[in-house]
Order: sequence, then C-alpha cells, then structure tokens
Amino acid sequence: MLKRTTVIVATMVLLTGCAQSDVESTTSQSSSPTAMPTQAVLPSIDPITAAGVLVSGDLGSEPIVEILSDAKSATQLVIADQFLGQGAAVQSSSTVLVNYIGIGLTSGQKFDSSWDRGTPLEISLNQVITGWTQGFPGMKPGGRRLLVIPGDLAYGTMPPAGSGIEPNETLIFVVDLIDFK
Repeated sequence: MLKRTTVIVATMVLLTGCAQSDVESTTSQSSSPTAMPTQAVLPSIDPITAAGVLVSGDLGSEPIVEILSDAKSATQLVIADQFLGQGAAVQSSSTVLVNYIGIGLTSGQKFDSSWDRGTPLEISLNQVITGWTQGFPGMKPGGRRLLVIPGDLAYGTMPPAGSGIEPNETLIFVVDLIDFK
C-alpha cells in the first residue's frame, strides 16, 4: 500500500509541476506521440494555466476556460499549448480549419464559439485579427492552443458592433486546429 501511495503522489507531483507556467510563450502538454491528428477526441492530461487563464477539457470538445483572480489585461501576445498536435506546422499565410471559443477578459463572457454553431471555421490567417495571425504559426493539426491577445492585437478601439467586446479589451481564445492548407 505504501508503494502504491508513493507512486501516486510522485505522479501527481510530476504532473502538477508540468501543468503550470507563467511565461509568455509556453508549451505545457502534448497528446500521445502515437495519436493521429485526425482523431476527434483525445483525453486531456492536465489543464494549462497561462496569464491568469486556466484551460481544461478534452481535445475535440469545447474547452473549459476559467479566468483566475490574478488575470490582468495582456500587454503582449501569450501563447500556451495544451496539446501539440503532429505533422507540418501552420504558417502565418495558412488557411486554418479550427474549432474555437472566444472570451472577453473584462466581462468574462463568451462572445463567440464555433462549438456553439456546430461547425468549425475555415479562414485564412491573412483575414483575421493580428493576434491570430501571430498566434497560429508553429501550431500542428490535432493541437490545442490558448491565445491571450492584448486589445491592440485584437480589435483595438473599434470592436465589432454588438459583439460584447469592449474597446481595447484583452481577448482569450482557445483553438483546436483540425487542419490547414
């Protein structure tokens, strides 16, 4: 019994040490090396925390996003991977096929979600906010990435009317990359 308890505690300490990071660009977890990028759902190993945002949940399902009490408006783009994916990496000029959720940091409210619409978004990274253009390169199919985007890399002083996004608001996106071209 003591051996089993020791192994469980050691595993929890190891996983806890790997799960959190406060650096501006971080990679926290990856999917199994044998996982294929075409798999729809892979279990989450551990949640990730970056810039005061906690992300958990299964790859392929809408993530659970919690804004922690230490979250502050971002002054630079924050990138953190929960799952790395496999294969070739996205370039800044790629067209991506993604599922995503968008949340305003100030309100804590979801303002958009492809999961809510029931269909992924296919869009060129040349047609999106700067935070997405800069935040996707290097991502691989089958990956999940947290982007915490400062207002000046999002919509600045002119957010879309009726979006619920405030001027210069920091935006939180969690994206699952399905594919790209």
